[in-house]
Amino acid sequence: MEAGVAYAKSGKKVSGYQDTGVTLITDKPMSGINSKDTKFGLDNCWGNK
Repeated sequence: MEAGVAYAKSGKKVSGYQDTGVTLITDKPMSGINSKDTKFGLDNCWGNK
């Protein structure tokens, strides 16, 4: 939210990783970033299975 407000007010864009408060789904995790693999993502996504 803070990055969005800053962009709206000044046009300044952020760079790098921004923690949005959601779980990152990836099969190529990065150290220091909490994530889950795509199997977890598919098992827990919205919609019909």
